[in-house]
Amino acid sequence: MKYFLIILFSCFLLTAGMAQSNVRKKDSKNTPSSRSASSVDIGSENSIFMDTKKSAVKRKSDVKTMDDLKQEAKERMMANAKKHEKMAKEMEKPQYSDPSYFGHKNPPKKRKPGKKKFCKECRIRH
Repeated sequence: MKYFLIILFSCFLLTAGMAQSNVRKKDSKNTPSSRSASSVDIGSENSIFMDTKKSAVKRKSDVKTMDDLKQEAKERMMANAKKHEKMAKEMEKPQYSDPSYFGHKNPPKKRKPGKKKFCKECRIRH
């Protein structure tokens, strides 16, 4: 029984190894190194890499001066200040500043003690 399991396991390993080696042989036929230079398409991988190398080179017109960088930083700071002012104005609304709203958009109704309902939004009975 032991020998049967050992033989079965070794056969499984051999077939699995052979199956993987066959796949690699099929894939190696389609690799770019195995093709000739004349059979390369315009849309192939090699042409894509060649385009990225050209775009990586910076031109003098693409380089930003220190004045340009300072101007961009100043514009970003002004935009952030405007955004913070808008947020502060929004937080002044009673929905956020008045504690009787309990996080609701509108203040919750005041019901009699026997008719109070559990609120899913603030988890308070009111």
